[in-house]
Amino acid sequence: MDFSKFAPYLKDPLVLVGFVVFVGFLFAKRLLASGIIPPVGAGRGAAIIRLLMHYGFIIGLLIVLLGFGLKYQELSESEQRAAAAIMQSELEHNAYVAGELAKNSETLFNAAMTVAGVLRTDRLKINFGLFPADNIDPSKPQNADLYNQRFEWLQTSGLLDDPEELRRFREQNAAVVRSIDRTLETVRSLGDRKAARYVINRNAYDANLPVLRKMTIFEPQRFPSLYARTAEVRETYFRVAESVEQYLVAMRAYCASSSPDRSALGAVLAAERLTVRLLPTVKADLDSVAEKTMAEAQALGLTAVN
Repeated sequence: MDFSKFAPYLKDPLVLVGFVVFVGFLFAKRLLASGIIPPVGAGRGAAIIRLLMHYGFIIGLLIVLLGFGLKYQELSESEQRAAAAIMQSELEHNAYVAGELAKNSETLFNAAMTVAGVLRTDRLKINFGLFPADNIDPSKPQNADLYNQRFEWLQTSGLLDDPEELRRFREQNAAVVRSIDRTLETVRSLGDRKAARYVINRNAYDANLPVLRKMTIFEPQRFPSLYARTAEVRETYFRVAESVEQYLVAMRAYCASSSPDRSALGAVLAAERLTVRLLPTVKADLDSVAEKTMAEAQALGLTAVN
């Protein structure tokens, strides 16, 4: 037997202790068997000593075998560094995607606010009165009956009997329809409803999960919550992007009418309020996830090279 093949395992404390115990009891057993030490006698003491020698030898052997088994299962540093490098690449990709979605959130918000701003031109009295500034101010309380209140105001304002105001209303709405038609395709693309362009990956994490559980050069326990949070924020982004599309579609339907419509107004104001409240929040969440994910990737990068 080539002892040099087993010598590296003796660096492990458990193997070393077991080896010392094993050798000690083996030596004592051989010493007793040689007859150099006189027999203790036929008393209980001799039986106890022999029992200790016998089981001590077995215990030492079991400790050594257990140490070999643990050492065999332990991952080498090179294996751990390779897994860390793979995880780093995936996390960097996810951080990039989260950052891009955060930028998209800002673009979607600006697109929605551009349309909302056009309708709030004070010199065009009908839409200016129907679309109060409070509806796009997240700090203001929500008013579920706002559309009824504003439509009743319009009916008593006399603006519906003013041909000039109606003409200006239709011209303004026609311009909004043209703007929405140019914007909708971009909004749908940014929404990425099928998650084809903006993909959050976890293939490397899932494939290396058995390896990650044995890691000693870094702690992977925080990864499950990080991946779960990233997936959660991504899904929220997709829903909010869809709400922006619904807002623009509802606005187009409202503007396509030759005169103000109560139900169409209600749909627009509700979608507008939801968009204004959710988009800034999802952008902040995406920025946070991108920052945390990149920090984890950078930490893994240091682990992989050190």
